[in-house]
Amino acid sequence: MNFIVSAINERSVALGFGEVISPATTHRIITLHTALKTSPFDGFQGSVPAYTTLTIYFDFEKLHNSTMLQGYTAIEKITWWIDRLNAVNNDQVNTKEILIPVCYDEQYGKDLQAVAAQTGLSVDEIVHLHHTTTYTVAMIGFTPGFPYLSGLPLTLMVKRKSQPTTVAAGSVGIAGAQTGIYPQQSPGGWHIIGRTPLVLFDYRDKEPAYFKTGTTIRFSPINKSEFESLIS
Repeated sequence: MNFIVSAINERSVALGFGEVISPATTHRIITLHTALKTSPFDGFQGSVPAYTTLTIYFDFEKLHNSTMLQGYTAIEKITWWIDRLNAVNNDQVNTKEILIPVCYDEQYGKDLQAVAAQTGLSVDEIVHLHHTTTYTVAMIGFTPGFPYLSGLPLTLMVKRKSQPTTVAAGSVGIAGAQTGIYPQQSPGGWHIIGRTPLVLFDYRDKEPAYFKTGTTIRFSPINKSEFESLIS
């Protein structure tokens, strides 16, 4: 997969992989993100994956003074290194799959009828499509621990709400080509179709966020009684 390297400032660049959100793009970005951790170039400080970009941070002085491609610019050195990783990487990432229980009852999926009106699907069809799809955590953002998931079926794509509402912690939402889970109560403009009883972010834990970039997720439907038992 081709990419474009653009300078952000003298200590960071962005790798662009087009403008289309897709599982293939997510996989390519996560593969490089992982490869850079295990095989960093001189001066590499870290990388941040997103839907269609990978931002790379580096120590300019270390990279400039590196014996790697002496006389070349930082962008040229980084581009060469990424091409090298692409050439030797087998494009396989060991990902962990997590099963997330979700109650799709309309008490917790308050926007199911609105999604049905936009898509022309029945509520049962929406729930079936959503929970039988496998998703990948493309990036973490918006609020602490919020997972942006790629892989939403095209038939479930809906516009964002015109006005955000207060969303309960654990709410599962969809908007555009995205689905995600709100770890905390917060304002939200996505359509809420269910809710998980799991705690997805706890600052007291050594690793406070439940999800990591690259994690594979599937949703498992539960009923109201099971939800109330798990959340209590």
